[in-house]
Amino acid sequence: MNPQKNLFVLGDSISMHYGPYLKDFLDPDISYTRKGEGQAAGDLNKGSAVNGGDSRACREYLKMLLADSRHYDILLWNCGLHDIKTTEQGRQVELEEYRTNLEDGVRQVKEKGDLFLIWVRTTPAFEDIHNRICPEFKRFHKDVIAYNKAADAIMQANGIPMIDLYNFTLKFGTAAVADHVHFIDEIRKLQAAFIAGSIFALVK
Repeated sequence: MNPQKNLFVLGDSISMHYGPYLKDFLDPDISYTRKGEGQAAGDLNKGSAVNGGDSRACREYLKMLLADSRHYDILLWNCGLHDIKTTEQGRQVELEEYRTNLEDGVRQVKEKGDLFLIWVRTTPAFEDIHNRICPEFKRFHKDVIAYNKAADAIMQANGIPMIDLYNFTLKFGTAAVADHVHFIDEIRKLQAAFIAGSIFALVK
């Protein structure tokens, strides 16, 4: 891969955690940056200057990113964990809107024309752990499955390659979990290695 390609990451706090390792694994062939690079992480349970947030926030952020004069070759995108956050009022972003937001995001990228989009499937939510220790909202594994399935259909219909971080992470089980939804450092490094290998295979 010569000259060096430029990668931009738009993703949730899972991507923030594996990001430093991914940056090292990609160097020097692919440069790495992400939404809010270098800024304070903020509350990982919320969208922020660094956290990609839900699909609604990503859809709006893509408008700004794609209008930017800086050039990126690859967009690594994920959203889903924020969408499925559930309270008594329902999910933060219901499934039909999630589909609409992803479809619009894919449309925006395809209209840009010179950006290679790679989708990352949403990581598992071990609900027995999550819903016991997270007082603000719940997440349910069935929703991860349903939202991943919806995203799969959209990406497949548009010829967008996917990295299956869901199944890669699921096999490690609950021992991989650091808190309600994030992963221990060893798993973050393994996730980054898996993603880096997938990216190199896709853009070789």
